[in-house]
Amino acid sequence: MPADLSLISGVTPSITYSENASISPDPSSVSNWEESEQFTVRAYDGTTTVYTYSVERETNTYEGSLHFTTQQEVDAFVAQQIHVIEGSLIIGKENREEDEEGITDIAGLATLKQITYDLVINPGYTGNTLDVFENLRHAGSITVKDLPHVSTIEASNLQTIRYALSLAGDKVETLNFPNLESIGGGLYLYLPEMTSAGFNYLRSIGSDLYLPGATEHSLQTISFPLLETVQGSVTLKSYPALNAVQFPALTFAGALIIDELPVLCELNFPVLKEIKGTLDYNSCVLLEKLTFPQLERCNGNFNFRPATNPMLETLDFSSLKIVGGLMTIYPAYYPSLKKLVFPLLEETGNHLSIAIGAHTAYSALESIAMPKLTTIHGNLSITADYAPSQMLTKLDFPSLLYVQNINITYLQALTSFDSFAKLIREGELSSWSITNCGVNPTYEEMVELYGKE
Repeated sequence: MPADLSLISGVTPSITYSENASISPDPSSVSNWEESEQFTVRAYDGTTTVYTYSVERETNTYEGSLHFTTQQEVDAFVAQQIHVIEGSLIIGKENREEDEEGITDIAGLATLKQITYDLVINPGYTGNTLDVFENLRHAGSITVKDLPHVSTIEASNLQTIRYALSLAGDKVETLNFPNLESIGGGLYLYLPEMTSAGFNYLRSIGSDLYLPGATEHSLQTISFPLLETVQGSVTLKSYPALNAVQFPALTFAGALIIDELPVLCELNFPVLKEIKGTLDYNSCVLLEKLTFPQLERCNGNFNFRPATNPMLETLDFSSLKIVGGLMTIYPAYYPSLKKLVFPLLEETGNHLSIAIGAHTAYSALESIAMPKLTTIHGNLSITADYAPSQMLTKLDFPSLLYVQNINITYLQALTSFDSFAKLIREGELSSWSITNCGVNPTYEEMVELYGKE
């Protein structure tokens, strides 16, 4: 059947069968003959046979790669009615002179359904719409560079991208990829004026998800409702108007970087179980709740940077068991946070550093609890050097058995180190330094108090 013949409406089927037989469903009840259908034919003796109807279309394929730099080249190709390009397609010059005529009309490329390798749209395309996406279902990779007149990028039928999807443009406001299921490489959005992004069916990204920043009039909500895995880094950075981040299905990320989201109030990754690399959090000044209730492993660094976050009251890492690298937290910059609790944390792969006082920042932290932590492959440092803590009264590390050095300073309300009794008695420790606290026991005094096996 011809590739462009529509069977959606106005089709009258002609089906012949024995006068004593019946067919179900009635062919006259079928309105869309583009879709497959099963018909059951019942013979006069009661036996039934099931027949499957499906559409097979002719496909015109171009073997090789194409680079169009003029409108005449586009028009000549359109006349061939090609549906599949077994190669790459580049539209427009990468650097076009101001007085040089560009490509203005690519509507005829809407016949394309598949581009095996790269689709690149350069600034030499000066039209207003990207009709090339209208019927495209599969592509090797897609790169859209800064186009002067395009405000909307929509690919309603696109299902898979084998490699990367990279979109750039100062004028683009709307993205819509409603049926895109998977991206084998990364998703990179360099769109500072983007106000909406629709990826409602996307389930997997094979490399990075990179959203590097926008203007104060841009995106307010980032939502990937079905996205389950991102093999590379998830980067959300510098979105001044962003007030909602939704990843309700994400279970795995290669890394997670959150930075400069000044009006975001809540950040929740409800089913995220593993971060292969680093978790890096910085500068979300209105954030009140940060919750990762099912995160079990962060195999890289766990880094909460020193940036003022006065509203943060809740840190939920209630399932976290393993941090593979350095673990650094700065409660000094979270003056509303009263309890720092990691109830299931068992091991850190490098130093564990908690800074409670820093310059003019004063912490309201009252307690630190890591009751299951047995091993720190590095040093434990809990300090308030620049702003001595008058609030912290309890440390809870009852299971700790291995740490290289312990340095605890300026916790002036802390008068008990009982939670380190097991470490002193049974564990391994290279050095012990307690200074300017409520009490300052030496290592020898701790051994005398709790014994040493």
